[in-house]
Amino acid sequence: MRTVNMRICCITLTALVSLFVQAIPSSDVYAGESLVPSRTTTPAIRPDNPDYDNHIVMWLEKYGRQIQQTRDMPESELLFVGDSITEHWPLAGYAPDIWQQFYSDRKTINVGSGGDRTENILWRLENGILNEISPKLIVLLAGTNNTSRGDSPSAVVNGIEAIIHSIHRQSPESKILLHAIFPRGKDKHDVKRVNNEKINALLAKRSKKYAFVDFTNINAQFLDSSGQLDKKIMPDLLHPSAKGYQIWAEAIENKIKFYLQE
Repeated sequence: MRTVNMRICCITLTALVSLFVQAIPSSDVYAGESLVPSRTTTPAIRPDNPDYDNHIVMWLEKYGRQIQQTRDMPESELLFVGDSITEHWPLAGYAPDIWQQFYSDRKTINVGSGGDRTENILWRLENGILNEISPKLIVLLAGTNNTSRGDSPSAVVNGIEAIIHSIHRQSPESKILLHAIFPRGKDKHDVKRVNNEKINALLAKRSKKYAFVDFTNINAQFLDSSGQLDKKIMPDLLHPSAKGYQIWAEAIENKIKFYLQE
């Protein structure tokens, strides 16, 4: 009975969100009741982040704005997908000048969303982000929030692979520039950094299966020779500063030029 009730809950919530998506063209504000996620064994169905318990409507509003972006720019060629590390880049207080410098003259969309784990990114991709666009290149950085929850390396890599499969099914001509998860914590002994490095090692191996995936690891460029992470690059030892975003942009510029055929 409990399982049946949970399935009914899943179906109901999916239906509510579907109605929300259909209403986006006229408004990017969701005026309905707060959607509080229930925990299930199928987190990719909908947002499933404890941090969102009181902010589901805000999360959906942002998702709605992202959908509208794709509708406004169906000719987009470059798509950045990820969590807050991706989302913050063009925002005031982070590195909007660097974003403008590298991406304003390109048909670029950023659909990063703070706090997202692999299943949350997957949900957004499965619910409209790629409906209107087929970018030449998708820059993907995901997984560090799964590490924050304590997910195992194999579980995180499975989540990232699910994202890769979703992208390729919906936009088979797109190439994916898959990033190793960025370093976090002060040094190489940080527990969460160790977990991310294990994830990165698995990603490097598994990504070789996909001809459309280019796995890139630029992490050494954020660190000093002893593996220390400078707070001038990541002030909270997780999110890049303007200097960190400059390093990121310069590190992938040649690959972006290549895939965009510039």
